[in-house]
Amino acid sequence: METEWGISLLPSYKKLVLEHPGGSPHAPCFYGEKGRGEVDFLLRVDNLDMENSIRSIHQKHFHGTSYIPFAQCKGGQILCMDYNEKESDPEVVVWDRTENHFYKVKSSFGRFLHYLRYQ
Repeated sequence: METEWGISLLPSYKKLVLEHPGGSPHAPCFYGEKGRGEVDFLLRVDNLDMENSIRSIHQKHFHGTSYIPFAQCKGGQILCMDYNEKESDPEVVVWDRTENHFYKVKSSFGRFLHYLRYQ
């Protein structure tokens, strides 16, 4: 995927996926621009569940953009890493399908993970 999309996925993201493949983090709640959200499950990086794979969700909703989806939230929103400005530690946004709008969650993926671990 990295070569295909021309990005480098963060080591912290890779670690999260290895620890919780297709599952959810221990502390799944977060707060962002739109209020409280909750991670339902991490999108899969393999092809075991194509409907809930990063590749499938990216192709369906984010093809041709710099948004890389990584989790599905309760309520159907999708958490993405926004590679528009900072490839070294992209901002985390949540995409609201019904409004077709992105809302800021955390200024970096590192801050997002820190928040999930220590809330």
